[in-house]
Amino acid sequence: DIALLRNELDMLRCTDHPNIIQFYEIFQDDDNFHFVMEYCEGGDITTMIEKNGPCNEARTKEIIFDTLLAISHLHSTG
Repeated sequence: DIALLRNELDMLRCTDHPNIIQFYEIFQDDDNFHFVMEYCEGGDITTMIEKNGPCNEARTKEIIFDTLLAISHLHSTG
């Protein structure tokens, strides 16, 4: 549903947190939606593990902590 998508993206546009990718704008043509977002070098967590192998305990703790900070921020903003 396009209305739900726009609602979610409007919320993401207002979100400012170092552990959440910054969303800037969305454009739509006849066939596609085009998202303008912050460039994040390195890919996602799965790509990082495939490239570097499993994380040690300290790095895993950092990743989980940063993820929980992002989730907490989202919950605190409603």
